[in-house]
Amino acid sequence: MRALAAEGAFQALAQGLGEAYLGAFALLLGAGGMALGLVATLPTASTSLAQVLARRARAGRGGARQLLARSWSAQAVGYALLGLCLLLPDPWPIPVLCLLALLAWGCGGITVPAWTALVCGVVPRARHGWFFGLRGAAQQAGVLAAILCGGALLSLMTARGLESLGFL
Repeated sequence: MRALAAEGAFQALAQGLGEAYLGAFALLLGAGGMALGLVATLPTASTSLAQVLARRARAGRGGARQLLARSWSAQAVGYALLGLCLLLPDPWPIPVLCLLALLAWGCGGITVPAWTALVCGVVPRARHGWFFGLRGAAQQAGVLAAILCGGALLSLMTARGLESLGFL
C-alpha cells in the first residue's frame, strides 16, 4: 500500500511538471490572451469529460487494466510530443499544444475512475481512509516538489539563455 502511495507522489510530480507550466510554455511559444485562456481551460475540461466517459470506456474490451495501459501510454506520448511545438512554424505551435494537452489530460482523466476501482479492490476496506489520505498527502507533496523543481529549472535555464530547454 505504501508503494501505491509513493506511486501517487511520482504521478503528481510528473503531472505537475507538465500542468503547472503549460501556460508558461504557451507564452514561450507566443500565445496571446485567447490562446492562454484555451490552454488554461481545455485540458481541465478534457479531464472532466474523460472521467464522465470513463465508465463506458471501462466496459469495453480488455477491462480496467487494458484501459489503464492504453491511456497511460497515450498520455505519455502526448506529453513527449509537447516539445515538438518548439519546432513548428507559425501558426501551428499553439493549436498543436492545445491538441496534445487535450490528449494528455484527457487520457489521464479517463484513468482515474478505473485506477480507483482497481485500488479499492486491493486495499482492504477498513484501510481505505488511511490509504487514500496517505496517497492524497503524497500527491500534494509531489505537486509542490514539481512546482519548485520546475521553477528552479526554468530560472536556471533562463539565466543561461536557454529558456526553451527548461521546458523539455
